[in-house]
Amino acid sequence: MPRRNMFFTITQLKAQRKKEERISALQPRFSSGAVWIPENAGDWWDELKGEMLAFPHGVHDDLLDSLAYVE
Repeated sequence: MPRRNMFFTITQLKAQRKKEERISALQPRFSSGAVWIPENAGDWWDELKGEMLAFPHGVHDDLLDSLAYVE
C-alpha cells in the first residue's frame, strides 16, 4: 500500500437491526444456494457450521454475524 500510495479506510459498522435479525436474513441465501463455500475451506467452515446448527441458542455467533454484514 505505501508503495502505491493507496490506503483503505476502516469504518466502524453501525447496526441497523438486531444481531438475530441480521443472521436470520441469511437463511434464504443459504436455502437458495447463493452462499458459496469453497471445497478446501479450512477449520473456519467447521466452526461456521457449528454456529449455524446452534443458532439462535448457541454460545457463539460471531462468524454468522460477520457474514451477515457482507450484504
